[in-house]
Amino acid sequence: MRACDCFDQPPAAQLAQALDALMRPFPAGLMTPVGLLVANPAYAGAQAQARFTRADYHGTVVWAWQEAALAAGLTRQLQRRDLPAPLQARLRSARLQLWRAIEGARALRASELWSWSYRDESYVAEPFQPARGEVDSDAAQLWSTTFLALTPPLQLPPPARAPR
Repeated sequence: MRACDCFDQPPAAQLAQALDALMRPFPAGLMTPVGLLVANPAYAGAQAQARFTRADYHGTVVWAWQEAALAAGLTRQLQRRDLPAPLQARLRSARLQLWRAIEGARALRASELWSWSYRDESYVAEPFQPARGEVDSDAAQLWSTTFLALTPPLQLPPPARAPR
């Protein structure tokens, strides 16, 4: 599933499946309190895991444009009138969860991407530090400006504390 798939009009069952895959908490899925990860090698072998770390551009990092695309896509899906009420409720919940994560990394939101660490029983957003000095990032791409076109939901309830 790709965040940009939310711009199509998939059948309700397919949309529900995609929503589950995108919003499943890390390490089983991609969602963290500081953003939606672009990759998750948790179920891969050691060789693949070594290529998809928090210090790799295509690793377990957060890309601003992907979060923005998902936020816009969820809003678009919520405009549909052919979806069952329980799925609409899940979409609203996913949108709130995503925006809480976006706000959780607010200081880095204008960056193209960021990384994270886990300290004191919580996720902490951190500037991306490439592992081997390799960065595919290019400021001219302007990916980090995507949030300028988006409006967060009116009410962002405080994030729920992760279970211990």
